[in-house]
Amino acid sequence: MRRLLGCILILGVALAENLLPFTETLKPEKLTVVEPELPAIIAETFQAHVLDVSKQSRFYMLELLESMNPQTGRIFLAKDGSDPLAAFRIVRTYGPRKIAVKKIHDYPQAPKKDMTFLGVLKISDITPTKMVKALASDEELELLELERKLNIRPDDPELDHYDHWHMAHPEPTPVPKKETLPPPAVETPKEKSSEPEKEDEEDTFNQPETIEDIKHFDPYKHWVTVGFGFVNNTTRAVSSAYFSSGNLRYGLTLRQNVFITNPQFQDSIALEVGAYFYKAANLMMSGDAYTLMAGIGTLRYTVMTSENFGIFGYAGGLTNFVVQNSLSSASASAALSSTGMALGVGFLTRIGPSWFLRADLGLDALGASIVLRF
Repeated sequence: MRRLLGCILILGVALAENLLPFTETLKPEKLTVVEPELPAIIAETFQAHVLDVSKQSRFYMLELLESMNPQTGRIFLAKDGSDPLAAFRIVRTYGPRKIAVKKIHDYPQAPKKDMTFLGVLKISDITPTKMVKALASDEELELLELERKLNIRPDDPELDHYDHWHMAHPEPTPVPKKETLPPPAVETPKEKSSEPEKEDEEDTFNQPETIEDIKHFDPYKHWVTVGFGFVNNTTRAVSSAYFSSGNLRYGLTLRQNVFITNPQFQDSIALEVGAYFYKAANLMMSGDAYTLMAGIGTLRYTVMTSENFGIFGYAGGLTNFVVQNSLSSASASAALSSTGMALGVGFLTRIGPSWFLRADLGLDALGASIVLRF
């Protein structure tokens, strides 16, 4: 019996010594965690300065400290030293050194206005994207407000056509993040705004204009008018007479959108000067003839109802000069050298890309003219 118990004890000790290494390897603190390797990419670093941030902090206007010809749709990571700040996508470019970006991923420390950071731009990926997807209407308004604040024109030709083909270029598959990076900030339900509608109202523009309002019906400043008609010259010999004449006039627009801000109508004020050339004959006696020039100066108020039609009114003065005469009398020449009021209305209608047909109905003249706008 004692021998049997001794054998069992020796066998138990031997088994314990053999199983001890296996139990040590199964302890959790002995396990080795292997991090997955991230796919290799080609990247470029650059320095960027934050010019301004939109109200909801979704869009940033950046100035690149060196020219790099950025492309819309590219994604880059903003870093401050080794700490990541945010991930951005380029949505609009303004030359080689100014871009608008949309924040697509948050980190605890987001970039601030007037801050300079290091950008790591991904050049190529498994599924590179060439174009940013369409922005929502509220996002478009937020970005436009930031552009207007900095007086920047959205003149990127690629972005203007993104909605025609962005569906053919889906967003790239997101790259798995290393476990060493800090976790993104997650908004808790308590931090969410209880009045989302009020927040949207504060993010809209204070100005009444929309994107369509920027387009002007009447972008031209200069008017050159050539026409024919009848000019009025009231004399003692003839109480009121209209003489057939030709005219040449030049106008300069002084101000646009003076009184009307409705996008369906646009007004302007222009200063116009010119001359009418005409002849008068047989006034005081048979055979007398006079060649005259009438100088005119007016202020014209025009309302364009569309790009192709407008109405106007004008007021000013007209002075007649006798430049040549034959068998004339001094009294007739003095009577013809009169001064009167120029007052009337008219309309414009487009007949070509920069050409208009003009009609004048006034106390000073009646006629039709061709107008070149530039």
